[in-house]
Amino acid sequence: MQASTAGPLVAVSSLREFFRDAFHTASEHQHLGIDEQAEQYVVNLLTMFSRADALYERTPDGLRIRPLAHMLADALEAPSASARQRGLQRLGDVSLFVAGFFARSFARKLIDIDYHIAMGGNAYSSLADTLQRTLSSPRARGLLRELGVQPVAAAGARREH
Repeated sequence: MQASTAGPLVAVSSLREFFRDAFHTASEHQHLGIDEQAEQYVVNLLTMFSRADALYERTPDGLRIRPLAHMLADALEAPSASARQRGLQRLGDVSLFVAGFFARSFARKLIDIDYHIAMGGNAYSSLADTLQRTLSSPRARGLLRELGVQPVAAAGARREH
């Protein structure tokens, strides 16, 4: 991985507050209208994935992020509806995190950022559709729909600049 040129290290008392401020600044810069629930979800996700054991999976080759296509296959072949939902949510979460946090590293990769955005957006949208059929919370469905649409909007905004 390449060294960051973002500047000096910054000491923070709360990682959650740091991510909340950074996310708010980035969403304003991209002119994205993101509601408070979606912002809170993403901030929680960033905070959770700041721990390597939450993002990476143990493999014989060490800690790795599981390929998105394998996550999708596992979700689609899950033995129960709840396992399928957890798999789709994990796919969406990992895709969203990797596309946002490691965006600069995609210039050297065969799989680009648009793949991650599409996989994550489709996972969240599919999960929202599933929840629609199970009469789950309208707030949860709305959040997932927003997470499914916003990454695509962000990619479009990125291409325009």
